[in-house]
Amino acid sequence: MAFLGYFLRRLSLVIPTLLGVTIITFTLTYVLPGNPAVVKAGPLVSPEVVKELEKAMGLDQPAWVQYGRYIAGVLHGDLGQSASTGRPVLEDFKQRLPATLDALADRLTNAPPVPVAEFARIRARHPEFLRIRLRELAMNLGNGHLKPARPQTLLTA
Repeated sequence: MAFLGYFLRRLSLVIPTLLGVTIITFTLTYVLPGNPAVVKAGPLVSPEVVKELEKAMGLDQPAWVQYGRYIAGVLHGDLGQSASTGRPVLEDFKQRLPATLDALADRLTNAPPVPVAEFARIRARHPEFLRIRLRELAMNLGNGHLKPARPQTLLTA
């Protein structure tokens, strides 16, 4: 029962945290110099075209209206359009997510193992900590360099 209370307290902090993050990111993009309409249209476009694009993008609205549209879009899964690809950000995210998860899994499986006892010795400030670490280092030294944490396999096609 105590875990459920802890879980609900932590869960109740998610919404204010996400709201704070959106406010900070929106404010930073709003106050930073530069005009998104000029970036999208290009620097050689006439001011009239920039004004039309600002109106189409909603940049002529007050900041609170822009923030409301931003939050409504985020809640509906509309993260806007990518400046580099011109496609919806959510599509780019979905396309790149498998490769990102694959890289994450690769990093986690190839990470050197750290025994739990190591953390216990560091935390407890074991008096023989230095001697134990030096012995482990000496055991891992081979041919002038550290041995890999696990044998690497070559993939052949």
